[in-house]
Amino acid sequence: YKEPDRTGEPVLSVKQTFVDMVKVLADWKFMAFIVIFAGFDLMFWQLYLSMPLYITRHISETAPMAFIVAINPGMIILFQMPVAWAVRKMKPLSTMALGMGISTVAMLMLGFMPTLAGVCFSIAIFAIGEMTFAPRFLDYVSSMAPSGKVGLYLGYSYMRSFFANLIGGPLSGLLVARYIPETGLREPFKMWFIFAGIGLAALAALFFYNRFIGEKEEEK
Repeated sequence: YKEPDRTGEPVLSVKQTFVDMVKVLADWKFMAFIVIFAGFDLMFWQLYLSMPLYITRHISETAPMAFIVAINPGMIILFQMPVAWAVRKMKPLSTMALGMGISTVAMLMLGFMPTLAGVCFSIAIFAIGEMTFAPRFLDYVSSMAPSGKVGLYLGYSYMRSFFANLIGGPLSGLLVARYIPETGLREPFKMWFIFAGIGLAALAALFFYNRFIGEKEEEK
């Protein structure tokens, strides 16, 4: 490894570094963008928060969970490059909207297909949405960052996971207890439709973001 030439790059003090970290939170365009995509992450984390209990309580107590959990990362390992190539000519925000839309459809499919095969197929579809969305998300965030602050903005972009779990964790517990109780009537489709509704709301917010902010940024 050879350290790259950093001649001419500004050297920031510790104080200035912390000041910049606070300033990022005041960038309302960036923060609005992050909050919108917290809706995607909220759906994503349900694969690990709500899904296991949904499968073991409602479908099969002996389901091969190790295999099911591996579907999402396995799909990404196998198909990330082909999916990225397929959407390479689309605009970033359009690509992200497509990815979020595909993942929202996967949430709906979980409600319509309450079988083990349906679960596996829905997770695979969700992974396609994730593969469509994720690379362009980081690409777009880096384009929003001021000069010399790309790394800072990319780091803060994962605040979407913080917001998603802050809301999605407690919401998962409430919906699982209400619609997939250990005993009594179970209506899991209502839970998945609620998560899909959150995805649709995020898509609508992204439409307005693109209409009033994104298009102007792309013109610049």
